[in-house]
Amino acid sequence: MKLQNNRYVQILFIGTLVFGLYGCDNKSNTQGANHAQEMPPLPVKAIKVEFKDIELDKSYPALIKPYEEAQIIARVQGVLEKQHFVEGSYVKKGELLYTIEHDVYQAKLDVANANFNKALSDYERAKKLYATKSISDKEYETFVASYENTKANLKLAQIEYDYATIKAPISGVVGIKSHDIGNFVATNTKLTTITSTNPIHLEFSIPKSDANRFLSQFKDSSTNIKLVDSTNKESVHNGLIDYIAPQIDINTNTLSLRAKFENKSQEYIIGDFVKVSVKGLKINNAITIPEEAIFQTQNGAIVYVVDDGMAKPRPVILDILTSEGMVLKGGLNDGDMVIINNIAKVRPNSKVKIMDGN
Repeated sequence: MKLQNNRYVQILFIGTLVFGLYGCDNKSNTQGANHAQEMPPLPVKAIKVEFKDIELDKSYPALIKPYEEAQIIARVQGVLEKQHFVEGSYVKKGELLYTIEHDVYQAKLDVANANFNKALSDYERAKKLYATKSISDKEYETFVASYENTKANLKLAQIEYDYATIKAPISGVVGIKSHDIGNFVATNTKLTTITSTNPIHLEFSIPKSDANRFLSQFKDSSTNIKLVDSTNKESVHNGLIDYIAPQIDINTNTLSLRAKFENKSQEYIIGDFVKVSVKGLKINNAITIPEEAIFQTQNGAIVYVVDDGMAKPRPVILDILTSEGMVLKGGLNDGDMVIINNIAKVRPNSKVKIMDGN
């Protein structure tokens, strides 16, 4: 009987202890919950967004190409008698480059001219005789044919004579000769090359997205286009777009363009890789936000908007990063207050307080 009473006392003591511990724990949880509910609002910085026109600069890799380039070829055959230029020198359009057997082609021209003059004289006399019926139709036609034939031969001889003195078709720097003086060259033999170095062309490509958005601005002659060399030095003068491809390259999804630049000082070298910088391109009626305001989730980008003292997550569609921030395609309204700091601490629908001095 005494043993049973002792067990009863032990059970009662343990039960009282467990109940007490449970009560303490429950009280602690309640106090914690109340404490959580009473957490002060998180201090944040926020900006008021608005639709506005923005400007941005774009840069594209480019290749310097000659404005003009001409292959100098022999239009008649013969021996190269004279070379009238120094390789690597600048020549003006119309300057003499080569002479090919000048005396030979001069002699051919003289013969053709003499034959023509005789045929012309015979033709004039035949016209008078034919008018008085002193010669037959057949005889007259023979004189006419001789006149026309010698006239054509004279024209051909004059052309060959002119081709025997080769002149620069464009102004530019003349290249290395391919044949020495005294060599015989056939018709259509390449002799050298002339490359125009002022102005110059820059060939470059822009992504399809830029073409869709900015092409009309590229076409505008007032657009600020600069050449940027390997030292990041910008050209003094603006370039001018003088060619835009008629279609997008489906293999690269880009559009080819060409810009014309002045190169009077000859500081830019044909074949060099540089950049084309297009400044002041405009995006109208756009919203921009700081990049640090954006929070990436599995479902895409969001920002937190302050609404009635609470942080409300708002999905946004990103467009393009500029010096003014990230341009958005959608997701925000004019006047929204976007949180720009403490993003990692912000929770959806948590209380926030915009700090003074925003």
